[in-house]
Amino acid sequence: MATDSLFRIIKALSTGEKIHFKRSINKKTGDKTPAYLVLFDIIDGMEVYDKAIIKKKLITKKIKVNYNETKSYLENLLIEFIESYNAENGWFLKVTRLIRISLIMKDKGLYEEAWTYLNKAKEIAETYQVPQILLIIQHQEIGLIWDGQEKDRFMLIEKKQAEKNDTINTIQITNQYLDINNLILLLFDEEASSRDKEILSQADNLYKRINDIPETTLVFSRFIKHYSIVLLSNLTHNYKELKNHSKYAIDLCRQNPEMIKRLNTGYSDMLEMYLISLHFFHEYSNYNTILKWHTEFLQHMQEFKKLYPTLFTEIVLLDILITKGEIELAFKTIQKTHRLAFTPHSNVNILVRQYKLILQHAYVWFLYGNYNEANKCIQDILNKFNTATKTNMSIYYSAKMMRLLITYERKDYALLNDLIQSTQKYFLRHQKLYELEVILFNLFRNLLKNEANALIWEDAKKKIELYDSYFLHEYFGFDILAWLESKIQKRSIADLLKEKAKQCYPEIFEVKLPYSL
Repeated sequence: MATDSLFRIIKALSTGEKIHFKRSINKKTGDKTPAYLVLFDIIDGMEVYDKAIIKKKLITKKIKVNYNETKSYLENLLIEFIESYNAENGWFLKVTRLIRISLIMKDKGLYEEAWTYLNKAKEIAETYQVPQILLIIQHQEIGLIWDGQEKDRFMLIEKKQAEKNDTINTIQITNQYLDINNLILLLFDEEASSRDKEILSQADNLYKRINDIPETTLVFSRFIKHYSIVLLSNLTHNYKELKNHSKYAIDLCRQNPEMIKRLNTGYSDMLEMYLISLHFFHEYSNYNTILKWHTEFLQHMQEFKKLYPTLFTEIVLLDILITKGEIELAFKTIQKTHRLAFTPHSNVNILVRQYKLILQHAYVWFLYGNYNEANKCIQDILNKFNTATKTNMSIYYSAKMMRLLITYERKDYALLNDLIQSTQKYFLRHQKLYELEVILFNLFRNLLKNEANALIWEDAKKKIELYDSYFLHEYFGFDILAWLESKIQKRSIADLLKEKAKQCYPEIFEVKLPYSL
């Protein structure tokens, strides 16, 4: 495993950064290649850090240097290079540099120049809504007013002190929002269900706390508040709140474009949450607009995140195709995205999305009528999913329930009987056995006794219809009620899905999605 900091820094560099780094060194050294650049090339060519192999390669290239000193020098050189190379694009580096220059100018008695640089820094801090940096700038402004012998110093300092107090208050309010947001994220880390009474109680308390905190004019602070409410709404099944606050948070960002850059993946998460909520509420009139914003934003994400957004786009695509009942097109899509879903990846977030995509592959195979392939997808999740990490266990639970449906359709009744027992015990042991799961376990038990009894299907449908359709979609990934209806009417699920989409939400057929990536 890569445990060396220099190795990790080199591997984190983009191709452009590596080229510019080596080019800048070659300009200084000319034809002679310094030892530290040889060391850079050796480490850059390694898949796994190995000190012994590096030393052996240095000897082979007749490089006689103190390894630790050369390594330390190269690491410091790279850090300096990364800072200067990214200074143009990084607002934080720009603003801190301007503050440093202003301090230097002040120390030299160049007060006019000090104000010029400090005002530039202040403009960036206000643009990116960073009160902590604004506080540093305001403190420096007071020092400049005092040292620069400004007229009406007392009044000016009093005014700046009032601004400083407002900034301190804003920071305190923002920190309260962030503290609550961290507690909400802890609830999700516990793989809480919106049906857990204790979690519901905690979520309700956090909701009250965050609403009791006054709002500020700071866009970042308001975004965190609405982002937190979206997460709480997801936990408590308040999907109307989830949709409304997602929209509000996105509108805040759209009105402040620089905030999008600062929030980065937070903005992307909100777009995704809003897209998902629009999909499950069947509101497709502005779906294309949100998808366009999402695609535009993802084009500017860092190089190592390219696979992450691509996976989400495919998940959205399959969700739409399944909802429309376009199973043939969904089938062609999963054939194209097989490698995307099944190629192992070390990044946990990407893995979770891959499992979600594999689950969707299982749904498509299921709807297509190929239950053996659907079962292979489910087994892939159950065999590889790391339950010890508690990372998005809802996918694992969904896969376990989906295996019951597939086993029933495969007519493997002996295995189904065993699975009902073992799966129910698993859910009970992990305190995830709720009323909906009990309904489904009883459905399969009754089917084993008398599959031909139509009342079994009707009874299950009536009970499951009582559940929020958003939750049912989220839990199963496809319309479970359409599956039950297909058994009652003896028709294909695809036909029922297509018929339902045309009658209830025709705008879905106007959604434009990339059919190949």
